[in-house]
Amino acid sequence: MYSRYVYEEFRVKFIPLRPATYNRCRIAVIIYDVMNKLLLILFILVACSAFGQAPPLATATYAENGQLIGLANLSGLDDCGAANLVGKVKNIKTDEPFAAFELRTKSGSQSIQVNLERLSTRNRTTFFQHLLRKGRLLRVSGYRCGTDEFIRAISIDRSY
Repeated sequence: MYSRYVYEEFRVKFIPLRPATYNRCRIAVIIYDVMNKLLLILFILVACSAFGQAPPLATATYAENGQLIGLANLSGLDDCGAANLVGKVKNIKTDEPFAAFELRTKSGSQSIQVNLERLSTRNRTTFFQHLLRKGRLLRVSGYRCGTDEFIRAISIDRSY
């Protein structure tokens, strides 16, 4: 038979438990253990869902003939001033995770920086094959922060 100990004035007294009382105590202990484990499992699931999210990728626009004609969402939101340029591509440099090129406009030239981490593998390949070529006329929108000599591209579109 199950029992419990009661402490009375430094003496231990043996009191037998009834089976019904034991079952109620056992159910309470089981519920307590399940609640603790449920809280732990819930915390793990929330943490895994936060780490499992994919990074935001750029959106590509393709023409009917399969040519890449535009990329959007190349950079996240920022508090810097916006800049829009239309010009021809000169001096292309790639230094992972960025690609930099010079855009020559009527009023001068400006350095443009593109974050390559936002491009999928397919879009990265076609970006260099179809869109970013010397002499190609492009329209670039981006952020110009402070005294930076370059513009971080938000979107790049082919201009005709």
